[in-house]
Amino acid sequence: MRAEIARLHQTLGITMIYVTHDQVEAMTLGQRIAVIKNGQLQQYAPPLEVYREPANLFVATFIGSPPINTASGQVVTEDRGERFRYDNLVVDVSAPGYEGDAVLGIRPEAVSLVTEVQEVDFVADIGRLEPLGNELLVHLEGPGERRWICRVTPDTECAVGDPIGVRLDRTQIHLFAGADMTRLA
Repeated sequence: MRAEIARLHQTLGITMIYVTHDQVEAMTLGQRIAVIKNGQLQQYAPPLEVYREPANLFVATFIGSPPINTASGQVVTEDRGERFRYDNLVVDVSAPGYEGDAVLGIRPEAVSLVTEVQEVDFVADIGRLEPLGNELLVHLEGPGERRWICRVTPDTECAVGDPIGVRLDRTQIHLFAGADMTRLA
């Protein structure tokens, strides 16, 4: 049905408004999408911009499957600059002029499993494996309030219960803060 709607839109060449609760439909059909929460516009932008640069934590957690990984912690300024701290997770971040409570968010494809101890951001136990054919979703125990998910190639060798090193792609980290959890970086 999505393909037929897209074909119809292209053939007619007119402006269309399509209302859906299905994020896959929104991402694949929309040239621009509006994310609304409780009647309030949260973000209006092209689909990839909404995915890559979510305006706030609600948008970040609403768009994306599997969902974005999050951990609540603190941004502190140290000699080396700003750092996000939560338990055993300490990451250099860019949040000039901000200190205080924050939520770190990172998409599953920006989380890597590593065996080199010096390259890890934290170590987590593997809680579950979800082989999907073209990819493997690895569910990790923490950090944060819920399991993290890492999207890797299907031939990645790992097993439930194993401890594994985890590395975050620094260019893909989002920080959210304030009463409305607006994206800082």
